[in-house]
Amino acid sequence: MKLASTLVAAAAAAVPMFANALPPGQYDIAGIQQICLVGDGTWYGTTFPAWGGHYEMRYPKTFIYGNYAGGAGNDSMVFYGNHRGPWTEWRDDFSWEAVSVNLLITFVKPDCDPPPFATESDGNPLVQR
Repeated sequence: MKLASTLVAAAAAAVPMFANALPPGQYDIAGIQQICLVGDGTWYGTTFPAWGGHYEMRYPKTFIYGNYAGGAGNDSMVFYGNHRGPWTEWRDDFSWEAVSVNLLITFVKPDCDPPPFATESDGNPLVQR
C-alpha cells in the first residue's frame, strides 16, 4: 500500500511539469515576431521570411534554435516554465549580434499562419517585423 501511495504521489507531482510546456501552435515573442511550433519538433516564422529550425522541450525549458538569411543568421531561444527567457541572434561573420533577456512567449492560436512568401530577408528577426 505504501508503494502505491508513493507512486500516486510521484505521478501527481509530475503533472505540473508538463503544465507549462509549449504545445504546437502559433506564438508571439514579446511583440517582436511570431513563430509556429509544429508537432514534429520543427518551427518556422510566421512574420519573418525563410526563418525556422527545430525545438526541444526538456523540463522546465523549451529550446528553440534555427537559421535565417540562407543559414548565415542564427537564433537561439530558451523559454523557462514561466514562458520567459533569452533570445540570442548572430550572423556567422559576427557582423550582427544581439541578446534580449526575459522575453515573454505567449500562445496565439493552435492553427498557425503559413510562413510569409518571400525570398531570403537581409534583415534580422530580432529587430525587424
